[in-house]
Amino acid sequence: MINNINYDTYLNLTNQLLNCSSGEDASKILNNNKFLINSKLVITIVQKASSLFNQNKENYADVLFDIAVQLAKILQLPEFLMMLYPSELESQRFLLCQLIQASAPGNVNFEIVDSLLFCNLNKLDEKFIKVLKEQVDNLLSQADPEQAQGIASAINNISGRIEILPIGNIVNNLEIAINGYEIAQTVFTSDTFKEEWVKLQNHLGNAYKKRILGDTKENLNCSIHYFKNVLDVLGNDIENNQDIWARTQHNLGVTYLAYRDKVLDRKETHYLKLAIEAFNQALTIYNQRDFIEQWSSVQFQLGVAYYKHIEIELENKAKYLKLAVTSFHNALEFFTFQKTPENWATIQDSLGNAYSSTNESDNLKLALNYYSQALQIHTKDKFPEVWARTQRNIGHTYWKLNKINEAKQAFELALSVFTPDSFPWDCLITANDLGDIAFQSQDCFCLEAMKGYDIAVQANEQRLSYIDLNFRKQEVLSETISVYANAAKASIRANQLGKALEYLERSKTRNLVELLVTRDISPKGDIPETVLDQLGQLRRKIAVEQRRLEMEMGNQKYSITPLSLDRTYLNDLQRQLNELIQGEIQPHEPNFSLAQKVKTITFEQIQNLLPNDETALIEWYILNDKFLTFVITRHSSQPQVIESSAEDLQALLKRVRAYLRLYYRKDNKKWWRNQLEPRLQNLAEILHIDEIISHIPTECARLILIPHRFLHLLPLHALPLRNKQLKNGQRKQNCLLDKFPRGVGYAPSCQLLQLSQNQERPNFTQLFAIQNPTNDLSYANLEVETIGSFFAETQVLVKQEATKAAL
Repeated sequence: MINNINYDTYLNLTNQLLNCSSGEDASKILNNNKFLINSKLVITIVQKASSLFNQNKENYADVLFDIAVQLAKILQLPEFLMMLYPSELESQRFLLCQLIQASAPGNVNFEIVDSLLFCNLNKLDEKFIKVLKEQVDNLLSQADPEQAQGIASAINNISGRIEILPIGNIVNNLEIAINGYEIAQTVFTSDTFKEEWVKLQNHLGNAYKKRILGDTKENLNCSIHYFKNVLDVLGNDIENNQDIWARTQHNLGVTYLAYRDKVLDRKETHYLKLAIEAFNQALTIYNQRDFIEQWSSVQFQLGVAYYKHIEIELENKAKYLKLAVTSFHNALEFFTFQKTPENWATIQDSLGNAYSSTNESDNLKLALNYYSQALQIHTKDKFPEVWARTQRNIGHTYWKLNKINEAKQAFELALSVFTPDSFPWDCLITANDLGDIAFQSQDCFCLEAMKGYDIAVQANEQRLSYIDLNFRKQEVLSETISVYANAAKASIRANQLGKALEYLERSKTRNLVELLVTRDISPKGDIPETVLDQLGQLRRKIAVEQRRLEMEMGNQKYSITPLSLDRTYLNDLQRQLNELIQGEIQPHEPNFSLAQKVKTITFEQIQNLLPNDETALIEWYILNDKFLTFVITRHSSQPQVIESSAEDLQALLKRVRAYLRLYYRKDNKKWWRNQLEPRLQNLAEILHIDEIISHIPTECARLILIPHRFLHLLPLHALPLRNKQLKNGQRKQNCLLDKFPRGVGYAPSCQLLQLSQNQERPNFTQLFAIQNPTNDLSYANLEVETIGSFFAETQVLVKQEATKAAL
């Protein structure tokens, strides 16, 4: 960047120009400061103007932009003119040209590079990557070998500066840097430019290790690949490359730890051993005498790896605790309280984690002492996220000591920082812990448990709202589904049975519900496509930035430097989103707001789904230790809840597996039919169907079934009931369908049933159907023909006619 003295001088002159009352005054000021009229002044003016523009002070910004344009013309700086009033593509090309010139070997000026980048943060987007590839490919195709080296070196330098930019779109910056490094390595190969190639491999390894976009597993595999490339090439010449070889071993060890935590099962030990091996390799070079800082850094990471062993070891906990504690104390040889208090505090926190990973009372008390030491430096004001995470760890430690009130208090302190909106993932974990400790305690504080679980559910749904991809939403929901089950269990224990059903409904078919509902809360009216595109882009950018912050919090465990998250870019994106809605959408649709979230269905609304007193509803939900059955009638104050035993659940799983295995045997459908009646009888007994029916008023003539998971695959309407005694003394076999003469219907969830009932189809007169395309659906022909008779117009693709081309 521009050095502080010069920058202050230019900034002072810029402020004088901003306060001028007329153009004449501005000219006088410039005449009196001719020695300051240069490209640095133009850069400073543009920076100030951009800042004012972002503060919604457009009039002041325009004044400075006009002055910058005039100065750029006087100084014959066409590149700045193109960046001030250009087409977007041309401005990005000119920006790249200027960056290459300022980064060329022998002429590197990082002050200018940084200034250009800071002035043009908005141009560092996905399109810039395309410009970078196309323009550099074009330059390299026309360059001789020496020129190609210069271009590649410049691109490497630019990529390095972009990667470490502390502001702007960090995600895009990293993508640009990765693409730049990959371009540079096409010139700097390991055969002819070994030193440059090694540096590039390390750059790529570090960049992929912290990459946000793409698949986490693939990114970390790429990182490992690049670090191994370096070690393979340097393996025969370690003596002359000691520092970079040891640094690469250190980086590789950290990546192994990340891979194990983010990709593999937490009980996996292979990658822990690989990490420990890599750290020990680094220590063969980084000795305590000659490389005390590097030695201490590796010792810290070694302590982290040993600490993770404590969590999963059953017999050798004491061994790995001793190794972890020794390594952390070794790290304190350099990272002392006096020299590096923040790093010292991180090590105190890590010592707390190590001692807290056992269940011995003395160790747990030591852990609390180390956490207390860490909090002297990691205060809530200075490091709120780190402070909150330590409070959560304190809560876990008190929990192990059976000090329930102290544990709950620590979790609540953590939640003062980890809110659903700001830190949804950490909020979810902490609030779930608060719910668990209240629910599992001997006194069972049910209402407190419900409060904790409710916050966790809010955090999870906030997290889901940031995700655009439906398959990713499904992954996240499957990872956190237990939160809804926990909330339901606490509600049942508190005898709030309707609330329990509401929580379970929130977890069912959530993605499909969102798709149907958000279709109706998207902006309508005469809104330009460009505005709708911008709305979508901003929402996606916010989702990606939230993920970046979440990943940075996760990466803190591998770093000795405490983290203070910079939320500036996220706040700026949210400001832009609000301005777009207020300025471009609400004038057309005043009531539109992204705060219009998918509303969850209440128990009262579930009851209203029943059209009359003669209709009842049964809903099942399968937990990990039992299954629940809810019986809902129109006027009951709460649903009836029937809880199965764990044995019933195991019997149900076994019976369903056997039923489906038999059903899908293509060689013997007759055997399945012969076995159907006794199997359904057994299933009815496991589900306690007669007990369920006893809770339904006798006047009910219609039944709605809402299965869960694999229960959707079963013919529940055919479940047999207790035999009915006839007048002639014989017993008649009854099933659900016989019991309810007005029919038995199905729905995936209550909320989807509600949505389907509320949908208006004024022109529901046409039918399009695909009829038995694989020729193995026995009743498909009859079904399509019957349904088609209710429509005025039908279009049916029958059997072999049902092709992609026909569609």
